[in-house]
Amino acid sequence: MKKSMVLRFRDFVENTIDQHKEINKKEGYVWWGWWSKPDENLPIEFFSELLVSLKKEKGEEIEIFLIDSGNYILYNCKLLDIKFNRDNKVIPCPEEEKSPGYYCHSEYYAWFKIKDIEKIEQERISNFSYFEIDSFVSDPTNKKFDNKRVFDIYEMLNRRHRTIYFITPYDSEKHKSHKVELVYAIDDIKNIDTKDNGKIEVVPPSQSEAFITTPMFRDSVYIIHLSDLHFNHKHHNFPHEESRGSYPLFGLIYRDILEVCKKDPALLIVSGDLTWHGLENEFDMAYKFLDDLNSGLGLRPEHSIIIPGNHDIQWIDQESEDYIRDKKIENSAEKAEKNYREFIKKYYRFEPNEFFSMGKRIILENYTSIDLIALNSCMLEEEHFCGYGYIGVQQLDKAINNMRWKDDKYKTDYRFLIMHHHLLAAEPSEEIIKDNPAYSITLDSGHISHNALQMQIDLVLHGHRHQPFIASFTRPTKYNDFPSSRSIGIHGAGSAGVARRYLGEIGKNSYSIYKIQRDSIEVKIRATSEAETGFNKEWDMIFKHNPGGGMIPT
Repeated sequence: MKKSMVLRFRDFVENTIDQHKEINKKEGYVWWGWWSKPDENLPIEFFSELLVSLKKEKGEEIEIFLIDSGNYILYNCKLLDIKFNRDNKVIPCPEEEKSPGYYCHSEYYAWFKIKDIEKIEQERISNFSYFEIDSFVSDPTNKKFDNKRVFDIYEMLNRRHRTIYFITPYDSEKHKSHKVELVYAIDDIKNIDTKDNGKIEVVPPSQSEAFITTPMFRDSVYIIHLSDLHFNHKHHNFPHEESRGSYPLFGLIYRDILEVCKKDPALLIVSGDLTWHGLENEFDMAYKFLDDLNSGLGLRPEHSIIIPGNHDIQWIDQESEDYIRDKKIENSAEKAEKNYREFIKKYYRFEPNEFFSMGKRIILENYTSIDLIALNSCMLEEEHFCGYGYIGVQQLDKAINNMRWKDDKYKTDYRFLIMHHHLLAAEPSEEIIKDNPAYSITLDSGHISHNALQMQIDLVLHGHRHQPFIASFTRPTKYNDFPSSRSIGIHGAGSAGVARRYLGEIGKNSYSIYKIQRDSIEVKIRATSEAETGFNKEWDMIFKHNPGGGMIPT
């Protein structure tokens, strides 16, 4: 019984398949590098077994498969050779001139010599079954797939943590044939068809609600913070499709994250304004971006926290050329929130709560524990659109109770509060408009900051004004008590995606990466290069523990 494999890839900037096929046509074969994930181990025994099979059957090639995870396209090709280092070290391309120029000078853990890459029907993959190599990657769901028929490529791609799937021809006498559905809410499995009258085995991850106090263990110390993506055909700064000299936001951010972190991050935070007008097609663009980013970074939806911004709530029906400030409110709150609610249901596969708030507890690879709550600061509107920031006592109290913050036994190393609007002013001045006071500061910021101190929150994260911002505040509870008073660090993220004319003083799109240590939090603000063909290092800041508690920037 011949063993084979499926290599997972994703086109980020370059057209991967066409470039490999062009070299194959010219040279008779091409070298394909293995873009392994940081937690994947080199399957030395399996690769060695394939090499033995190639030597035994001279003149016969082994059929392997390539799967484009972004476009759900399946290819087959013929394997001629594999090069790898048995000491588990990266190696250069065996023949640089016979691999595409965009990565032929890079080093990877394995290189595959292949030929005759052809697109094939998706259904072909169901002629095979999975077999698992436990040492390849640690995942508790591996046993659910071992010796089971591949239901379809969607089942395969839902296993986002890996870049190689090990397969063998399907044998009805030996292999199970049901579908394994990795879902995020077990009630969302209606209308799933099965083959051969098989059953569906639902394997829900442990996190499927808005507030989760059971810790998620994450093999990383990095958290990604995106804000103000503003997906829209006119007000988003990056093309939605690749063109010569310009690239979609996804590819630029994905590559930069891997370059900085060198491994998959622990968590993704999106602090509002995914869209410009809160339209359904804009949320579709945001969903595709996040789905691609999760797929590339080995994240699942439960590894992210998302809250709405004022642009995500559709208070008026028509699409405006500019922002809708001063426009008369047309929609009820229920109608205005409909598209965002449907987006959250599609993304997380659970029904959001009345506030769109959420909370998570994570433990990082250095055993640092973090609680995060995200609050919706877009709770208030009047007759005309103002874009107020307002959270409200009820929302805050419910979040605190859900995360059990009043119980000391649930105290973690850090507590983060995430919102869209500002807790402090982040620009030189606020406009004073008599009939339309549109403020970026949260109106109940005094109440929020007071409770944040009481609940021992260390860091407040927000977005909104498209300008990176770092500060802290300290509020003494006794006379002459500043040295022993608790402080809260604040970081406002810039805009990752808005058009250039709407950017703050920085004048560049930016996002943030947090490196979490037990005694400090390093903030890396990553801004676009002058040519906007990538992100580069712009500004580093470190929050350290204040003697009175909390965090202060240094």
